[in-house]
Amino acid sequence: MGKSHKLPESEWTYVDCECGCGEPVAQTRDDRKARFKLGHQNRLKDWGTPSERFWSKVDKRGEEECWPWMGANCGSAEKRGVFYFNGRNEKAPRVALVLSGVVEYDELAWALHSCDNANCVNPKHLRWGTRKENHEDKMYRGRNSNGVPTPREKTAVHRLLTDGVEPDIVARAFGFSTQQIMEF
Repeated sequence: MGKSHKLPESEWTYVDCECGCGEPVAQTRDDRKARFKLGHQNRLKDWGTPSERFWSKVDKRGEEECWPWMGANCGSAEKRGVFYFNGRNEKAPRVALVLSGVVEYDELAWALHSCDNANCVNPKHLRWGTRKENHEDKMYRGRNSNGVPTPREKTAVHRLLTDGVEPDIVARAFGFSTQQIMEF
């Protein structure tokens, strides 16, 4: 078989990507072998359903025990589990709640743990809650007993105040007083 040669751009032809996305793929060589847009060839592999992929990364133990996440972790100091779901990386406990089908998905809600184990994805230990409930839970369990806001909370508060949200509304949402958030 002879070597393939690059064609001048005026002679390129285009075909649809074979992954099914409908995007054009340039046939830039005289052997016309390009079938996929760059990176699309893996789309045809059978990776299983999101549910199959997710639960394969969980150490399922007894029904009432914590189920540790064994998959990928984000780069944060807490090493929280992450899973690629619905086109983006999501925290593993959130995905566990969605896939369990026990409770309705709320994009703005937080996945709260009754077991106080951030690595647990047992749906029986999880529930949807607000940011404020999460903060109150942290305070009650002594995980932020000094009342000092985390860097992430400070960033979120600054963003909301900059966007024009009233300080008293922001304070209530985070479980701080209005005076506290004005000092962040």
